Amino acid sequence: MNRHEQLLSAVAAVICVSLCGCFGPSKANTDLRKENQELQQRVWNLERARQGDLQRIAAIELPSTRPTLPYSEMQKLYTAHGLTFGSLTGGYKQNERDERYAGVVVYVVPTDDEGQILKAAGRFDISVFDLAVPEKPLVARRAFSLDEAKAAWNGRALLYNYVLQVPFATPPQHNDLLVRVEFTDELTGRKIISERKATLAR
Repeated sequence: MNRHEQLLSAVAAVICVSLCGCFGPSKANTDLRKENQELQQRVWNLERARQGDLQRIAAIELPSTRPTLPYSEMQKLYTAHGLTFGSLTGGYKQNERDERYAGVVVYVVPTDDEGQILKAAGRFDISVFDLAVPEKPLVARRAFSLDEAKAAWNGRALLYNYVLQVPFATPPQHNDLLVRVEFTDELTGRKIISERKATLAR
């Protein structure tokens, strides 16, 4: 085999190796993806722990006249640590024939420290913003008492959420809005705040 043939063989081998790498995942890529997933899980766990620490600090700093369990005992219970939104969150109309939306309906449920949904009793304070109008972005706000939130619970069929309607005080000028939910857990007194972008037309 002359040098020219040797060079062609070497090029063919390189191309073959490259194609194998393109058409099939290499061990290095698989290991990298696995490591990335593990790191994302660690970040998620650390964020959960940080939220729990912040809530513990707030509970210690805020004076309260109501009796509460020690923190070590409270950690043994299934208590609210976060919030998750349902995919149906968005605009609602009083009548399907209406051209304008009456407000935003928020599907939301508390979650425990592992991210599992939890029917926790509490009060809600919901604000809706049209951030594209920086001068006066707030377009709706409504507070739900403990009894009002209880009446808004839906645990039937495929739903497992609080379903909370927040009528507009000012009609928004844009379709994309920001929903901010503050939940006060009745058992622990924790205040949990979460935000989600919502679209009027779902």
